[in-house]
Amino acid sequence: MRTKLYFAVVLLFVSTCAGQNFFPRKDLAFGQVAVGDTIDTQITSSNRGVFTYAGTFFFRRGAGENWNPVVNGVAVTGGKLAIQLAPGETKTFLITGTGLQTGTVVLLSDDLLLDNFVEGNLTYFFKGPAGITDSVGVASSQEVYFATLPFEDFSEIGLALVNGNVLLVDSELEDRVDANVTLLLYNAAGDLVATSNDPLLSPMVPMSHIAKFLKDFFPAGTQLGRGRVEIISDVPVYGTALSFLFVAGGATQSSSLPLEPSPIMYAIAMDSEGDDSLSGELALWAEGYFIKGYMVINTVNGANVEEPVLTFVNGQLIDGILELSFYAQGEEFQVLDDEVSLVLEVLGGFSFLPSMDTFAGPFVMTSLIDPGATLAGTFSLNKIE
Repeated sequence: MRTKLYFAVVLLFVSTCAGQNFFPRKDLAFGQVAVGDTIDTQITSSNRGVFTYAGTFFFRRGAGENWNPVVNGVAVTGGKLAIQLAPGETKTFLITGTGLQTGTVVLLSDDLLLDNFVEGNLTYFFKGPAGITDSVGVASSQEVYFATLPFEDFSEIGLALVNGNVLLVDSELEDRVDANVTLLLYNAAGDLVATSNDPLLSPMVPMSHIAKFLKDFFPAGTQLGRGRVEIISDVPVYGTALSFLFVAGGATQSSSLPLEPSPIMYAIAMDSEGDDSLSGELALWAEGYFIKGYMVINTVNGANVEEPVLTFVNGQLIDGILELSFYAQGEEFQVLDDEVSLVLEVLGGFSFLPSMDTFAGPFVMTSLIDPGATLAGTFSLNKIE
């Protein structure tokens, strides 16, 4: 029974998620793994499920080439390492090497069943002649289309980015989905200072890994203190950001910086087939497949809402199809009922790219008090700059 269910789940997701990447809590990814004479990387992972977790670590570097570091004293072969975690088990994987080598690692589950899960983190150990001099813990990477990284000193930031199109790991070349990434650099006042000109960012082939100091992604001579960088991609990418503080005597202190998705704000207008209309604002961000956000409806049938309610928005984005489905309540929804379920769809072509600013599709509002009562129509989204 378990085998049949496994194949059903896999076939469903292969057919609907071509071009998408990994599944949180079933897979793990880390944007930067570094090994060498002065640094080791350790990954610790656990299975909180009730069945054995089976998966494979895929090690890649450069333009997606296989990478064979040493894990727990044994050299990886073919760029991959199969593992198993018993229910409740925690294992540590110490990754080492000689010289200085950097790359990325993705742990992919052998199944999409819900009786096993994986959670984990990464630690860098910096080494000197007398032993370990520093350590930095890093959470597993999230996939993002659009992310903002604030910083205090431009010259101290290291950034690693990966095109996480893991479907190419052991598949044919026609599955290839390149990422086109742009970095925008802003000063503390919010003024655009520079745009990335690194040819390795566009295109980034599947599982390609690029790691540099932030300043090296931009034209030579670009200088800045405090500010932020915006990372924009047409397909999901993941990464790791680190801050390096150079102290007296040539020593370095490091810390990790969160690389998380940023919200995009839209004006939303809903027009029903019965001539009712609602309008307001919608903020959305993507965490891989998953969409999160907020909505506030300010006007109903042209009249202002006296006390607008903040609504939590949830949904998914798969291959450009945006589907939002969430609970809402408040006086703004009394055109149908006090408590409703809302479903909104953009049936293709949705993107967070700056050039994509208008979308439309159908919506259905269903009463949770009178399940037979519905309101249907179309909605539009217009990006607010």
